[in-house]
Amino acid sequence: MQAAAPQDHDDALVEAGGAAAAVIRHKPRILDAFEERVRERLRAARPERPPTIIDTLPAFLTRVALALTPGGGLSFASEYSNIAAQHGIERAKFTHYALRDLIHEYQLLREILVSALTGEHDVTAHDWVVIHRSIDEAMAEAASAFVRVQEEFRELFTAALSHDFRGPLANASNYLELLRRNADPERSGHFATRALLNLRIIDRMISELLDVTQANAAGGFVLRVQACDATVLTGEVLEDLRLLHGERFELHAPPDAPGHWDGERLKQALHNLLENAVKYGRIGAPISVRVDVGDGRLRLSSHNLGEPIPPDVLPDLFRPFRRAPAAISGGKPGWGLGLMLVQSIAEAHGGSVSAESSQELGTTFTIDVLLDARGLVA
Repeated sequence: MQAAAPQDHDDALVEAGGAAAAVIRHKPRILDAFEERVRERLRAARPERPPTIIDTLPAFLTRVALALTPGGGLSFASEYSNIAAQHGIERAKFTHYALRDLIHEYQLLREILVSALTGEHDVTAHDWVVIHRSIDEAMAEAASAFVRVQEEFRELFTAALSHDFRGPLANASNYLELLRRNADPERSGHFATRALLNLRIIDRMISELLDVTQANAAGGFVLRVQACDATVLTGEVLEDLRLLHGERFELHAPPDAPGHWDGERLKQALHNLLENAVKYGRIGAPISVRVDVGDGRLRLSSHNLGEPIPPDVLPDLFRPFRRAPAAISGGKPGWGLGLMLVQSIAEAHGGSVSAESSQELGTTFTIDVLLDARGLVA
């Protein structure tokens, strides 16, 4: 099954008519007006490039239209999605916005939507309720995420050192003690192998912790940006994963997708998402990978079927040490930094990562970054 990008719904929404069609018809005008008005009224936005200002707004407008569609399954635009929370996190980490600037953005978006849709005969009183609720809910979710960014790393080192290192460190110590006491070569080999395995777990955890810490330090990741092809990078990741997990990965990509990124970091982010899809998706079911280019941005998506991520878990999914209940109850390995690292890599490239999950449609993660990240490198 090919993962649907949000913009894939636009043609069908126009054909369906009503308020949803009006939103999609006016989308180019809304995007242009948003960039112009944000630059004019928000000093913090003026240094930013157009794709950074637009961010995930095209997908958010599509979700507004979906919420306006009778039987569309959404009461408001960000329901069953963390798109608004990710926008707040991106503004907190990647721009010089204050919280008031983030809130002002949503106020400007409301003004623009009202201006664009006033006079459209298809927009009913109920539609206006949905539109205003979509803005209000998104504003609240984005603001909450913006504030949370400042709190997250207070927990990071204490939790890591007091809990997650303790298990493998104790295991390694026990096996080394057994190795010291036991002279039998066969058993000694087993003890040494187990001790080495646990030490490698600790090494991997430290590397992951250092990556996330570097990403969230004042300077962020040091990107090594060069000309790359996203289709080629994705193919390399899938080649590695197929050796481990078989031929269950489906790639949907243009023949070439040139841009400028840190290719190794993007591969690392996509690899993490696809390992999660293997770990938590339906056993043996296909996993779809999609490459999209448009609006000055690159979107890499992974899609899997299986048990959905609970809606109450979605807002915290990219916070440190936050793991889904299924991961905890199922004894899945990991300590909740993988998705945070994916998010940090996306943010370093001027973007974000979003998640959508439901029983009917499965789970889709989308990395949405600038097509050209050269301007982000000092």
